[in-house]
Amino acid sequence: MQFQNIYQLFRKQTAKYRSKPVFYSRENGSWKSENWESFEERVHGFACALLAKGLTRGASVAILAGNVAEWAIADVGTIAAGGVGVGIYPTSSAEQCAFIINHSDAEFLVVDTQKQLEKILQIRDGLTKVKEIIVIERQKPASQQDSELGGNKYTRAEAQVSAFGDFLAFGKENRKEFLPKVEEVGFNTKPTDTAIMVYTSGTTGQPKGACLSNQYILKSVESLLQTIPIFDTDVSFSYLPFCHVAERISGLYNRLSSGASVYFVDDLMKLGSYMHEVKPTVFASLPRFFEKIYA
Repeated sequence: MQFQNIYQLFRKQTAKYRSKPVFYSRENGSWKSENWESFEERVHGFACALLAKGLTRGASVAILAGNVAEWAIADVGTIAAGGVGVGIYPTSSAEQCAFIINHSDAEFLVVDTQKQLEKILQIRDGLTKVKEIIVIERQKPASQQDSELGGNKYTRAEAQVSAFGDFLAFGKENRKEFLPKVEEVGFNTKPTDTAIMVYTSGTTGQPKGACLSNQYILKSVESLLQTIPIFDTDVSFSYLPFCHVAERISGLYNRLSSGASVYFVDDLMKLGSYMHEVKPTVFASLPRFFEKIYA
Protein backbone atom coordinates (compact mmCIF):
# COMPACT_ATOMS: atom_id res chain seq x y z
CA MET A 1 0.00 0.00 0.00
CA GLN A 2 1.17 3.52 -0.77
CA PHE A 3 -0.42 4.86 2.43
CA GLN A 4 -0.67 3.36 5.91
CA ASN A 5 -4.03 4.90 6.70
CA ILE A 6 -6.85 7.04 5.31
CA TYR A 7 -5.63 10.24 6.96
CA GLN A 8 -2.28 10.01 5.19
CA LEU A 9 -4.11 9.64 1.86
CA PHE A 10 -6.40 12.55 2.72
CA ARG A 11 -3.52 14.92 3.50
CA LYS A 12 -1.62 13.94 0.35
CA GLN A 13 -4.63 14.71 -1.83
CA THR A 14 -5.63 17.97 -0.16
CA ALA A 15 -2.03 19.21 -0.53
CA LYS A 16 -2.04 18.21 -4.19
CA TYR A 17 -5.38 19.63 -5.31
CA ARG A 18 -6.02 22.64 -3.00
CA SER A 19 -8.11 24.92 -5.30
CA LYS A 20 -9.64 22.14 -7.43
CA PRO A 21 -13.35 21.45 -6.77
CA VAL A 22 -14.03 18.28 -4.80
CA PHE A 23 -17.76 18.58 -4.01
CA TYR A 24 -20.74 20.08 -5.83
CA SER A 25 -23.97 20.59 -3.89
CA ARG A 26 -27.35 21.71 -5.24
CA GLU A 27 -28.40 25.11 -3.89
CA ASN A 28 -31.17 27.37 -5.21
CA GLY A 29 -31.38 25.58 -8.53
CA SER A 30 -27.66 25.57 -9.32
CA TRP A 31 -24.50 23.71 -8.37
CA LYS A 32 -22.22 25.19 -5.70
CA SER A 33 -18.66 23.91 -5.50
CA GLU A 34 -16.29 23.35 -2.59
CA ASN A 35 -12.56 22.91 -3.12
CA TRP A 36 -10.09 20.56 -1.49
CA GLU A 37 -8.63 23.29 0.71
CA SER A 38 -12.05 23.95 2.25
CA PHE A 39 -12.60 20.20 2.59
CA GLU A 40 -9.38 19.90 4.60
CA GLU A 41 -10.23 22.89 6.77
CA ARG A 42 -13.67 21.55 7.63
CA VAL A 43 -12.37 18.03 8.30
CA HIS A 44 -9.81 19.46 10.70
CA GLY A 45 -12.45 21.64 12.33
CA PHE A 46 -14.61 18.58 12.93
CA ALA A 47 -11.68 16.48 14.20
CA CYS A 48 -10.42 19.22 16.54
CA ALA A 49 -13.93 19.69 17.95
CA LEU A 50 -14.22 15.96 18.63
CA LEU A 51 -10.96 15.86 20.55
CA ALA A 52 -11.71 19.10 22.39
CA LYS A 53 -15.05 17.64 23.48
CA GLY A 54 -13.52 14.40 24.67
CA LEU A 55 -13.88 11.77 21.95
CA THR A 56 -12.49 8.49 23.29
CA ARG A 57 -9.91 6.83 21.04
CA GLY A 58 -11.69 4.05 19.14
CA ALA A 59 -15.20 5.29 19.97
CA SER A 60 -17.54 5.93 17.08
CA VAL A 61 -19.33 8.88 15.55
CA ALA A 62 -22.65 7.90 13.99
CA ILE A 63 -23.93 9.71 10.89
CA LEU A 64 -27.65 9.71 10.10
CA ALA A 65 -27.86 11.70 6.89
CA GLY A 66 -28.43 11.66 3.17
CA ASN A 67 -25.72 12.32 0.61
CA VAL A 68 -24.23 15.70 1.48
CA ALA A 69 -20.71 17.06 1.76
CA GLU A 70 -21.00 17.10 5.54
CA TRP A 71 -21.29 13.29 5.51
CA ALA A 72 -17.80 12.97 4.05
CA ILE A 73 -16.44 15.73 6.31
CA ALA A 74 -17.77 14.06 9.45
CA ASP A 75 -16.56 10.63 8.37
CA VAL A 76 -13.00 11.63 7.48
CA GLY A 77 -12.87 13.99 10.47
CA THR A 78 -13.83 11.13 12.77
CA ILE A 79 -11.12 8.88 11.36
CA ALA A 80 -8.58 11.73 11.66
CA ALA A 81 -9.42 12.09 15.37
CA GLY A 82 -8.93 8.38 16.02
CA GLY A 83 -12.61 7.49 16.01
CA VAL A 84 -14.69 5.08 13.96
CA GLY A 85 -17.18 6.34 11.36
CA VAL A 86 -20.59 4.66 11.46
CA GLY A 87 -23.31 5.29 8.90
CA ILE A 88 -27.04 4.82 9.60
CA TYR A 89 -29.65 4.47 6.85
CA PRO A 90 -31.84 7.61 6.79
CA THR A 91 -34.88 5.32 6.54
CA SER A 92 -34.01 3.48 9.78
CA SER A 93 -36.59 3.47 12.53
CA ALA A 94 -35.89 5.12 15.87
CA GLU A 95 -35.39 1.66 17.39
CA GLN A 96 -32.89 0.64 14.70
CA CYS A 97 -31.01 3.92 15.18
CA ALA A 98 -30.85 3.33 18.94
CA PHE A 99 -29.47 -0.16 18.43
CA ILE A 100 -26.68 0.95 16.05
CA ILE A 101 -25.73 4.01 18.10
CA ASN A 102 -25.44 1.98 21.30
CA HIS A 103 -23.95 -1.13 19.69
CA SER A 104 -21.18 0.92 18.04
CA ASP A 105 -20.40 2.87 21.24
CA ALA A 106 -21.13 6.17 19.51
CA GLU A 107 -20.19 9.25 21.52
CA PHE A 108 -21.32 11.78 18.92
CA LEU A 109 -24.16 11.73 16.43
CA VAL A 110 -24.57 13.77 13.22
CA VAL A 111 -28.04 14.16 11.70
CA ASP A 112 -28.93 16.12 8.59
CA THR A 113 -32.46 17.41 9.20
CA GLN A 114 -34.83 18.47 11.95
CA LYS A 115 -37.00 15.48 11.04
CA GLN A 116 -34.13 13.12 11.81
CA LEU A 117 -33.41 15.04 15.01
CA GLU A 118 -37.01 14.59 16.14
CA LYS A 119 -36.64 10.84 15.55
CA ILE A 120 -33.48 10.72 17.64
CA LEU A 121 -34.96 12.77 20.46
CA GLN A 122 -37.61 10.05 20.89
CA ILE A 123 -34.84 7.69 22.01
CA ARG A 124 -32.40 10.24 23.46
CA ASP A 125 -32.70 9.02 27.04
CA GLY A 126 -31.49 5.57 26.00
CA LEU A 127 -28.37 6.85 24.24
CA THR A 128 -26.25 6.84 27.36
CA LYS A 129 -22.86 7.27 25.70
CA VAL A 130 -23.80 10.06 23.29
CA LYS A 131 -22.24 13.36 24.35
CA GLU A 132 -23.56 15.57 21.59
CA ILE A 133 -25.96 15.59 18.65
CA ILE A 134 -24.89 17.71 15.69
CA VAL A 135 -27.48 18.95 13.19
CA ILE A 136 -26.52 19.92 9.65
CA GLU A 137 -29.74 21.64 8.59
CA ARG A 138 -29.78 25.37 9.19
CA GLN A 139 -32.35 26.81 11.56
CA LYS A 140 -34.77 29.70 11.42
CA PRO A 141 -34.19 32.55 13.88
CA ALA A 142 -35.13 31.62 17.45
CA SER A 143 -37.92 34.19 17.41
CA GLN A 144 -39.57 32.23 14.60
CA GLN A 145 -39.13 28.72 15.91
CA ASP A 146 -39.12 27.80 19.58
CA SER A 147 -37.97 24.27 18.91
CA GLU A 148 -34.73 25.15 17.25
CA LEU A 149 -31.34 24.33 18.68
CA GLY A 150 -30.85 25.81 22.10
CA GLY A 151 -34.57 26.38 22.59
CA ASN A 152 -36.68 25.10 25.47
CA LYS A 153 -38.24 22.18 23.65
CA TYR A 154 -35.14 20.01 23.95
CA THR A 155 -34.08 20.75 27.52
CA ARG A 156 -34.26 17.05 28.40
CA ALA A 157 -31.38 16.50 25.94
CA GLU A 158 -29.12 18.84 27.89
CA ALA A 159 -26.46 17.66 25.66
CA GLN A 160 -26.01 19.08 23.59
CA VAL A 161 -27.80 19.53 20.44
CA SER A 162 -25.65 21.83 18.33
CA ALA A 163 -25.47 23.11 14.76
CA PHE A 164 -22.86 21.60 12.43
CA GLY A 165 -21.47 25.05 11.64
CA ASP A 166 -21.12 25.87 15.32
CA PHE A 167 -19.38 22.55 15.93
CA LEU A 168 -16.83 23.33 13.20
CA ALA A 169 -16.38 26.86 14.56
CA PHE A 170 -15.62 25.41 18.00
CA GLY A 171 -13.03 23.14 16.42
CA LYS A 172 -11.47 26.08 14.58
CA GLU A 173 -11.28 28.06 17.82
CA ASN A 174 -9.37 25.16 19.40
CA ARG A 175 -7.26 24.40 16.34
CA LYS A 176 -3.99 25.68 17.81
CA GLU A 177 -4.18 23.23 20.70
CA PHE A 178 -5.80 20.23 19.03
CA LEU A 179 -4.62 20.16 15.39
CA PRO A 180 -1.17 18.84 16.46
CA LYS A 181 -3.01 16.10 18.37
CA VAL A 182 -5.17 15.31 15.33
CA GLU A 183 -2.07 15.04 13.16
CA GLU A 184 -0.29 12.88 15.72
CA VAL A 185 -3.25 10.50 15.88
CA GLY A 186 -4.05 10.64 12.16
CA PHE A 187 -0.57 10.14 10.71
CA ASN A 188 0.28 7.35 13.20
CA THR A 189 -2.91 5.31 12.95
CA LYS A 190 -2.02 1.68 12.25
CA PRO A 191 -3.21 0.00 9.03
CA THR A 192 -5.00 -2.62 11.11
CA ASP A 193 -6.92 -0.07 13.21
CA THR A 194 -10.65 0.00 12.55
CA ALA A 195 -11.67 3.03 10.47
CA ILE A 196 -15.39 2.41 9.90
CA MET A 197 -18.23 0.10 10.85
CA VAL A 198 -20.77 -0.81 8.18
CA TYR A 199 -24.18 -2.05 9.30
CA THR A 200 -26.81 -4.01 7.43
CA SER A 201 -30.21 -2.41 6.93
CA GLY A 202 -31.76 -4.61 9.63
CA THR A 203 -34.61 -5.92 7.49
CA THR A 204 -34.12 -9.51 8.74
CA GLY A 205 -33.43 -8.79 12.39
CA GLN A 206 -31.13 -6.48 14.31
CA PRO A 207 -28.58 -4.67 12.11
CA LYS A 208 -25.21 -6.42 11.94
CA GLY A 209 -21.99 -4.43 11.91
CA ALA A 210 -18.73 -5.19 10.13
CA CYS A 211 -15.50 -3.53 11.32
CA LEU A 212 -13.34 -2.45 8.38
CA SER A 213 -9.72 -1.43 8.89
CA ASN A 214 -7.74 1.31 7.17
CA GLN A 215 -5.82 -1.43 5.42
CA TYR A 216 -8.97 -3.13 4.15
CA ILE A 217 -10.33 0.12 2.71
CA LEU A 218 -7.09 1.22 1.05
CA LYS A 219 -6.44 -2.19 -0.50
CA SER A 220 -10.03 -2.29 -1.76
CA VAL A 221 -9.56 1.12 -3.37
CA GLU A 222 -6.28 0.05 -4.98
CA SER A 223 -7.99 -3.03 -6.41
CA LEU A 224 -10.88 -0.94 -7.74
CA LEU A 225 -8.56 1.52 -9.45
CA GLN A 226 -6.68 -1.30 -11.10
CA THR A 227 -9.92 -2.78 -12.41
CA ILE A 228 -11.73 0.45 -13.35
CA PRO A 229 -9.29 3.37 -13.41
CA ILE A 230 -10.70 6.73 -12.28
CA PHE A 231 -8.74 9.94 -12.69
CA ASP A 232 -8.81 13.45 -11.26
CA THR A 233 -10.44 14.64 -14.47
CA ASP A 234 -13.45 12.38 -13.91
CA VAL A 235 -16.83 13.54 -12.64
CA SER A 236 -19.43 11.39 -10.89
CA PHE A 237 -22.62 11.48 -8.83
CA SER A 238 -23.13 10.49 -5.22
CA TYR A 239 -26.65 9.16 -4.72
CA LEU A 240 -26.34 5.67 -3.27
CA PRO A 241 -26.44 5.64 0.56
CA PHE A 242 -23.07 6.44 2.14
CA CYS A 243 -23.87 3.97 4.90
CA HIS A 244 -23.76 1.17 2.28
CA VAL A 245 -20.31 -0.28 1.73
CA ALA A 246 -20.55 0.23 -2.06
CA GLU A 247 -20.85 4.03 -1.91
CA ARG A 248 -18.54 4.27 1.09
CA ILE A 249 -15.58 2.52 -0.56
CA SER A 250 -16.15 2.66 -4.34
CA GLY A 251 -17.55 6.18 -3.94
CA LEU A 252 -16.15 8.26 -1.08
CA TYR A 253 -12.71 6.68 -0.56
CA ASN A 254 -12.26 5.78 -4.22
CA ARG A 255 -12.84 9.41 -5.24
CA LEU A 256 -10.55 10.57 -2.43
CA SER A 257 -7.81 8.35 -3.82
CA SER A 258 -8.29 9.40 -7.45
CA GLY A 259 -8.90 13.12 -6.88
CA ALA A 260 -12.18 13.00 -8.79
CA SER A 261 -14.97 15.50 -8.05
CA VAL A 262 -18.51 14.50 -7.11
CA TYR A 263 -22.00 15.96 -7.44
CA PHE A 264 -24.35 15.22 -4.53
CA VAL A 265 -27.84 14.31 -5.71
CA ASP A 266 -30.46 15.93 -3.50
CA ASP A 267 -33.46 14.35 -5.24
CA LEU A 268 -33.34 10.95 -6.97
CA MET A 269 -36.32 11.93 -9.12
CA LYS A 270 -34.09 14.57 -10.74
CA LEU A 271 -31.20 12.22 -11.44
CA GLY A 272 -32.11 12.02 -15.15
CA SER A 273 -32.11 15.78 -15.65
CA TYR A 274 -28.95 16.13 -13.56
CA MET A 275 -27.19 13.65 -15.85
CA HIS A 276 -27.84 15.96 -18.81
CA GLU A 277 -26.55 18.94 -16.82
CA VAL A 278 -23.45 17.38 -15.28
CA LYS A 279 -22.56 14.78 -17.94
CA PRO A 280 -20.74 12.43 -15.53
CA THR A 281 -17.80 10.51 -16.95
CA VAL A 282 -18.22 7.69 -14.42
CA PHE A 283 -21.54 6.28 -13.24
CA ALA A 284 -21.44 3.52 -10.66
CA SER A 285 -24.47 1.72 -9.29
CA LEU A 286 -25.86 -1.59 -8.10
CA PRO A 287 -27.44 -4.20 -10.41
CA ARG A 288 -30.94 -3.50 -9.12
CA PHE A 289 -30.72 0.15 -10.21
CA PHE A 290 -29.80 -0.77 -13.80
CA GLU A 291 -32.55 -3.40 -13.80
CA LYS A 292 -35.08 -0.70 -12.90
CA ILE A 293 -33.80 1.58 -15.66
CA TYR A 294 -34.08 -1.26 -18.16
CA ALA A 295 -37.61 -2.12 -17.00
